[in-house]
Order: sequence, then structure tokens, then C-alpha cells
Amino acid sequence: MRSRRELAQMDARLWADIGISRGEALMETERRLWDRHRTIDPSRRSRGD
Repeated sequence: MRSRRELAQMDARLWADIGISRGEALMETERRLWDRHRTIDPSRRSRGD
């Protein structure tokens, strides 16, 4: 939960540094606490915001 909270507070520059888009970050932060198994698929990574 803490990681998702920190991810939500990042800006586009930091998301780009870790290789995810704004949409991917928002999807991750909206997941339920118990939803641990779904991860961001790096092959579907977009560079746009």
C-alpha cells in the first residue's frame, strides 16, 4: 500500500525514469490492497503520457 501511495505522488518525469506511463501508474495505484498478483507488463510499456 505504501508503494502505491508513493507511486501516486510521483510526477511524469519520475514515472518515465522507472519506465511506466501515467496510465500504468494510475492503474497500479487504483488496485485493491489484496490485488497483488497482477503486474505491469513491460512488453506493453508505452513511452507517452
